[in-house]
Amino acid sequence: MNEETRNIAKQLNSLSLERFTGRVDIQSVGQRNWNIFLRLGRIIWGKGGEHPNRSWQRYFNRYCPEIDINSIDIDERETEAFECPNYQILIALFDRKKIDKAQLKAIVKKHTEDVIFDIIQQEEKERIYCEIQPEYDSPVLESALKISFALVNIKATLLTVEEKWEFWKENSLEYYNPNAAPIIRDKYELREEVSEAVYQNFVKFFDGSNTLRDLAVLMDIDINRISFSLLPYIRKGLLDLKQIEDIKLPIATKASQININSSQKIGDRNKQKIICIDDSAQICYIMKQIVTRGGYNFAEINQPLYAIPKIIEEKPDLIFLDLGMPIVNGYEMCSQIRRISYLKDLPIVILTSQDTIVDRVRARIVGATDFISKPLNESKIMNAIDKYLLLQKKKKSNRLEVDSSDKNFTKHSTT
Repeated sequence: MNEETRNIAKQLNSLSLERFTGRVDIQSVGQRNWNIFLRLGRIIWGKGGEHPNRSWQRYFNRYCPEIDINSIDIDERETEAFECPNYQILIALFDRKKIDKAQLKAIVKKHTEDVIFDIIQQEEKERIYCEIQPEYDSPVLESALKISFALVNIKATLLTVEEKWEFWKENSLEYYNPNAAPIIRDKYELREEVSEAVYQNFVKFFDGSNTLRDLAVLMDIDINRISFSLLPYIRKGLLDLKQIEDIKLPIATKASQININSSQKIGDRNKQKIICIDDSAQICYIMKQIVTRGGYNFAEINQPLYAIPKIIEEKPDLIFLDLGMPIVNGYEMCSQIRRISYLKDLPIVILTSQDTIVDRVRARIVGATDFISKPLNESKIMNAIDKYLLLQKKKKSNRLEVDSSDKNFTKHSTT
């Protein structure tokens, strides 16, 4: 349930002291949304706001100038199944040794500062509501284990952001949006007011295509300084601050790099259905992205009590089943499915964080076909799908051959 908060900084400090792991969902009355991901009281990433892509590109260009953003090749399947695709791009680049620790840490830090600043500024304008989501299965939370060096200290970040916010209030900037873009309102009047050199700089930089934050990075000037210096021109009506749309990241994705181990044609796949039974909407969302991108039909079941009727209705070719569900756990559900005669050979792949020998043996006993450990790995999911659907296809083919042989044998015996 959402709870109103009058001090987001105080709440984040409290979560830091508690060494909280999970996600903080923040929403303003005006429907502006953010998500802050934390691991043991430190920030992993901040998502949402007006310009998540602009922010990513701004700091990527600043700290990774040697990399042409247009030449980055990231497989779509490495990012789209995750809660934070922009963050996942950074992790993929770090894993490939395209960016180093210092670059990753700097991008995460500066992006996080912008997110927190925007939330604090919004809190001055309207009510903010928070919902705390404790630890759950999330690739973002799991990724923090290997890049702990890039986690952001909440106390230090709040100190930086609050100093910046105090400057904005003291200099009457609090109602100006750092995500707005300066644009010349009247070139003739401006030319009368300033020198030719200043005028040419204004024309060059203030065309409404770059936000105050973008310009601060492009011109290598502190955001406070550039915003304060433009204030007189805004008040005189020579400049306007224009709200602009977010950009689309020019990350290249190549379908040719998507490897799917299967001899099946996409046309055949479209006829096959895969069900995921998991009480986590997030896991079902990730599975849907993976499965549908592979060319299969997908259905999800979030309430295990209603799983059996839904399975009978959907007639799936394969089931992914979560082990740790409330009321009816994965073992019980698997056992129930196997009691239905025509489902006894249906592939059932267990999804779990509890990957021990005991769990695997118990899963086999109740009829599970295979086991995949969380966090979800797309290649493992697709390999399991292709493996077991291909086996099912071969079994059906063998049964058809046996049936055909039996009929031929009976026919010849009676002649």
